[in-house]
Amino acid sequence: MKADPISLIISESINTDLIFYFITGNEITLIEKIKEKIVQEFSKKYSIKINNVKDLKNTDDNMGLFSDKTINIVNSLNLIEDSLLTKLSLTGNNFIFLIENSAKSKKIKNIFVNRNDSFVIECYELSKDDKVKLLNNWAKLNKLKLDETLFWFLIDKLSNKYIFFERDLDKIQELKEKELNVNNVNLIINQKKTGISKIFFEILNNNSELIKSYNNKIEDINDVSEFYYTIKQFCVLIINSKNKEEFTRNIPLYLFREKSVFVNIFSKFNEDKKRGLINLLYKTEIRMRKSGNFSYLIGLRFLLSLRKLTIS
Repeated sequence: MKADPISLIISESINTDLIFYFITGNEITLIEKIKEKIVQEFSKKYSIKINNVKDLKNTDDNMGLFSDKTINIVNSLNLIEDSLLTKLSLTGNNFIFLIENSAKSKKIKNIFVNRNDSFVIECYELSKDDKVKLLNNWAKLNKLKLDETLFWFLIDKLSNKYIFFERDLDKIQELKEKELNVNNVNLIINQKKTGISKIFFEILNNNSELIKSYNNKIEDINDVSEFYYTIKQFCVLIINSKNKEEFTRNIPLYLFREKSVFVNIFSKFNEDKKRGLINLLYKTEIRMRKSGNFSYLIGLRFLLSLRKLTIS
């Protein structure tokens, strides 16, 4: 069965009678949000154990001694077939798959779509309609009345990436209702947005300069998360581009000042180093999931590893 991610976020509850939750798409921050929402829903009803695994071979098939449910968080498509899923459905445990889009994932997705014990949740950048639903829900929960001008200003200005959309609303929530106007909100939304992403374009500097820049721009866990997901977008562009011409065409327009530096960074990545970059992203996200969030040190370790890979 398919489920809409925005409806799941807005809903007061999520169906926990299912066994498999296959979360896919290309918007990694929304994928993470849906995973968190599902885990939180289970934790309301059961004592749970989280088991982060690479593939189904390493899943925990046994009931925990001190928990009602084991939730296996799976990050690979390896071994997935209908007969194995049927066998795993008898263990009494649950499975959340976090799978970014690929040619293989589209085929596997159909297995879950056709199962009655599964949700398939496809996560992409927020559309205008998505933002309208989320903003209306946010205003309702916080008992706020937004005038029409401010409402549509927010729809236009808030990010299409879920984590940034949510974070800006958290900042706006700190304003008193009488301070809710376009000028004040605009100041909040534009705070630090460019500074954090600039760290990536300093990647060719030496370690001490890079650490200093990171220390100056990263103040809390939210900044680390924003830093990682922003840099990951740049890394994915490098990985997916076949040559310099294709890469240059796909550089976002807002990076016009950094374009030459970005092209220089891309030129340092051959196919072997691209595979290394994929592995670095994977290992960083595994560390994050094991710790529960992005710590300051995980972000710094990622940055220095990225620099080492780039200049090698």
